[in-house]
Amino acid sequence: MPRSISPTAIQEINAVHSGEVWVWLMEIIHIDITTIFVCNNNVSVTSNAQLYEAYPFDIVLNTDDGRRFPTIQLQIENIDRSLVDEILLVSSALTVNLKLVMASNPNIVEIEVPNMTLKGVSFDESKISGELVIDDILNARYPRDTMDSEQYAGLY
Repeated sequence: MPRSISPTAIQEINAVHSGEVWVWLMEIIHIDITTIFVCNNNVSVTSNAQLYEAYPFDIVLNTDDGRRFPTIQLQIENIDRSLVDEILLVSSALTVNLKLVMASNPNIVEIEVPNMTLKGVSFDESKISGELVIDDILNARYPRDTMDSEQYAGLY
């Protein structure tokens, strides 16, 4: 399925020289913490009435190793302990939403990758690292359970 992006974005992508700045907006969501809104820009960005704080991070696409859904490496600079403290509070995986916008018009989301799971989180004094995984619902077992005497004793 082709991705739909704005004509302005297509023009900027195809331009030989462009002064446009592309900004990733990231939402880190979990029921145990307040949702974290950050952007990989040197200034904070407001997109659709939501303020994304400037916080340096990198998104690295892994090479395709034949799996249906390749993973994404996320590396967040550990500039203060506030983000690490929030991540350590959670007992299960975090949900991450990524949005790509142009700095000149941050209200138009050009690319969105929602509902990824942050797994394998590690951190040191300089960065927080983890792997963003998209759930492979196309290869999920269906039906999830089988009707057998072990799970449903009264069935037989």
